[in-house]
Amino acid sequence: MKLFSFLTVMCCALGVPAFNLRNMVSSLEEFSEPEVSSLECYNTQNVLEQCLPIQNQCATVQYVISSIHPNVPEVIYFCSDEHLCSDPKAYCQLLQKTLPQNITITNCSMSCCSSNGCNKPQLRLNSELYLKEKTVFKSWQAEHSKYYNSQEEEERRFKIFNQKLKEINEFNSKSDRTWTMGLNEYSDLTIQEFASKKLMLPQKCSATNAGYLSLGPEPPAQMNWVEKGNYVTPVKNQGKCGSCWTFSTTGCLESAIAIHKPSHPLISLSEQQLVDCAQAFDDHGCNGGLPSQAFEYIHYNKGLMTEADYLYKGVDGNCQFVLSKASAFVKGVVNITKGSEDEIKQAVGLMNPVSIAFDVTDDFVNYKSGVFSSTKCGNKASEVNHAVLAVGYGYTADGEDYWLVKNSWGPKWGMDGYFRIKRGVNMCGLADCASYPIVV
Repeated sequence: MKLFSFLTVMCCALGVPAFNLRNMVSSLEEFSEPEVSSLECYNTQNVLEQCLPIQNQCATVQYVISSIHPNVPEVIYFCSDEHLCSDPKAYCQLLQKTLPQNITITNCSMSCCSSNGCNKPQLRLNSELYLKEKTVFKSWQAEHSKYYNSQEEEERRFKIFNQKLKEINEFNSKSDRTWTMGLNEYSDLTIQEFASKKLMLPQKCSATNAGYLSLGPEPPAQMNWVEKGNYVTPVKNQGKCGSCWTFSTTGCLESAIAIHKPSHPLISLSEQQLVDCAQAFDDHGCNGGLPSQAFEYIHYNKGLMTEADYLYKGVDGNCQFVLSKASAFVKGVVNITKGSEDEIKQAVGLMNPVSIAFDVTDDFVNYKSGVFSSTKCGNKASEVNHAVLAVGYGYTADGEDYWLVKNSWGPKWGMDGYFRIKRGVNMCGLADCASYPIVV
């Protein structure tokens, strides 16, 4: 059966309230039968008009026909040959004009089959569940202003999104969980794609094995520097750069100065200076680094500029540091003993927020609220791939101890850009690379 004949059959079938699905499927199978031909396919260098004359012999269009009707099959056509014609969009626009308004052609591309014919179409019913999933995806797209370069890319992102949605729903159905997953602006990315944009390569941690000096007094049972006063800058977004370590560094230094220098107002400091200038201290811009090494850089470099004077770009660049504009200074660095959450508690409770690092896995990316814990992540210093800022600690009504942590993935992620993570078990290695600066 020829292509336009098939479309006519489908259009007629959909034009009436009731139709015979078996006959429709039979028509689809008839359409897909290959015809033997000695013609070779045109390659991508040929224009659309050159591909069309052999349409009925060894070429066809790759596209999806779908309908809002839940019982209408969504039909996917594709060819066995990988050569694509040059202008499938124009061809499918012609096809669309032959269809009723409630039927659409999507994911359109042109495939020229080799002489051994075309593959049979795949059928998938547009079930109510499928339509509901599509509706959720479209709503999520609108919320996060997500746009894609092609229908093919949008379909690929929908599949990733839908898999994430199923994982989230399955996890949230567990009765013994201590935290909740949710959709966010990264829900159309694989963990590999997310890691390439947001996470740093595992770093060689410089935490000490011993020698941390106790601060003396017992720290309070709970602490929250965000609520205690104007000591923590708003949540920032590192963008598509593995520069989390710079945000952990600036966040810690910003807070330390505001807490210990009352005459010095809370001010946002430059992450971009650290990205561009700290390579001599074993930091690597968008490929990662450690706050402890960044504090060393600031100390020996004689200062860090403000965000306003050295704007964040989220890409590696040439160092533009101006000594006369340095606004923040470090007198020394404290590396907390590896694995000691008691020392972190003492530092956060009695001094200021502390830079920490841990191992991020795919489940954490979906975090929405609650006290995060995971069996997927590692707990070794060599496995940490994300640096953040511990700004407090406490316990839930159920007695679950947690750290309150400021992230650098924007305020729409997690709890307004923050998260809670289980305290007391070195969850995901969070106590293996902790440090803070001395500013007075």
